[in-house]
Amino acid sequence: MNKKNKTGGRQAGTPNKLTKDVREVLKSAVSTELDQLDQTLNLMTPKERLDAIIRMLPFVIPKLKDLEMPVGTTNKEEELFTKFLIEGPGSLGPA
Repeated sequence: MNKKNKTGGRQAGTPNKLTKDVREVLKSAVSTELDQLDQTLNLMTPKERLDAIIRMLPFVIPKLKDLEMPVGTTNKEEELFTKFLIEGPGSLGPA
């Protein structure tokens, strides 16, 4: 396969003007909507409001990973893990 030298176009690292402009428009639209969010939510039915809030949660609160018990765990480790899940971090003693 022949390698050809690049002879035109943007220099490496030069931002794409269209992408920059689109981002600015979207940023402005989102900012306006956030300013009106309370009013918009109040116009919705309770079900619609709850659905909207649930759909926005991943952008505010990070999702937690599932906890898994590794294969080959000893009985003592399983007991401590179960105690931790049920009673919380304080159940394992002082840090």
